[in-house]
Amino acid sequence: MKTKKILVFILIFTIISSFSHNYKAVNVSINNPEDLRDYIVNSLYNRDRIIEVNYVGSSKNLNNTLNEILNSEEYINYSINSWQWSYEGYENNINITIDVDHLINKEQEDKVNQKINEILDAIISPEMSSHEKIKVIHDYIVINTSYDTNYNNYTHYDALFDKKSVCNGYALLGYKMYKSAGFDVGFVEGTAGGENHIWNIISLGGYKYHLDMTWDDPVPDLDYPLYDYYLLTDDEMSKDHQFSGNHSTDTPYHRILNIDISSNIKRHNELIDLIKEIKLDKYYNPIGIILDDKNIKFDQPPIIQNGRTLVPFRAIYENFGMEVNWIPEDRRAVGYNESMDIIMTIGSNRAYINDSEFILDTSPIIVNSRTLVPIRFISESLGKSVSWDNNNRNVIIK
Repeated sequence: MKTKKILVFILIFTIISSFSHNYKAVNVSINNPEDLRDYIVNSLYNRDRIIEVNYVGSSKNLNNTLNEILNSEEYINYSINSWQWSYEGYENNINITIDVDHLINKEQEDKVNQKINEILDAIISPEMSSHEKIKVIHDYIVINTSYDTNYNNYTHYDALFDKKSVCNGYALLGYKMYKSAGFDVGFVEGTAGGENHIWNIISLGGYKYHLDMTWDDPVPDLDYPLYDYYLLTDDEMSKDHQFSGNHSTDTPYHRILNIDISSNIKRHNELIDLIKEIKLDKYYNPIGIILDDKNIKFDQPPIIQNGRTLVPFRAIYENFGMEVNWIPEDRRAVGYNESMDIIMTIGSNRAYINDSEFILDTSPIIVNSRTLVPIRFISESLGKSVSWDNNNRNVIIK
């Protein structure tokens, strides 16, 4: 990938303190740090250029209080150029003035929000899994944005409407789109390729991963996205990105994706396609069934439902040396030998062994026109022991 020059904005804090009994009146008066924080943060999100407030609380550590307030919002930090503040007055009656140089104005912010809502409505459907939502947003940004090699465009507004930006714009747009789609997302600041750089960190099911859409968008542009910096751990990211602190989980993303492929029945096929599209198919690891040290092959991979592994009934019955019968009008799977009949019905939690009824904790289902049945119940009914090898994702039957 061609090296890109990166631009990151440095926030400048100028503290000017002057206490005087002669100062102008300010319309808004606040008496506690919590309300002061809320007022300033709301004003920043409103893209107010000048923020004025009369503070009738304690002036002790006021500089630290203002500093903490102004640094509490990552999104604001990376979407302003600079700020400075001054205050005047006396204890329990201080006028605070904050002068903010925003990178975008309120009108542009509103246009960004409207555009993002339109895009998300077009690219995300309700049935999508979180994995799919993360991917389509990543792909939209990478495909529709070009890296600004002239270093004139810095914002998410530029990325959306001028179709080009430096890394700051990619990260801001990623933040806004993922936040609007319901994800917990933030920023990581560091260096890459010998230059200052910024990218995103995103949470998926309690696991956090790095996501660098700038470096997934090479120069010159391709007409398709890359996934070289897609949902990486700290260790994976640190190979060519430098940053301080710990940001991600230690579990590689492909392990989480494999678990969800096996357990998300409704999006099973779509997630298998996704692992191929993001070039992680070499890590695709469907659940294995090891019967008496023999690896059983299935045309439909086993899945997990309610903590139970289900497998195609014909293959498992035949590997146990049983005959198989499918009664379509009753949606019933039957396995039998000289001494035993095992009967299970799609969608029913009742199973029968030689006319004795048993209650299942998960019912048989149909996936990709294959009838899947709970393997532990069948195995134990035949006198087998069942264990789970978590490292290799194998059910061991002996």
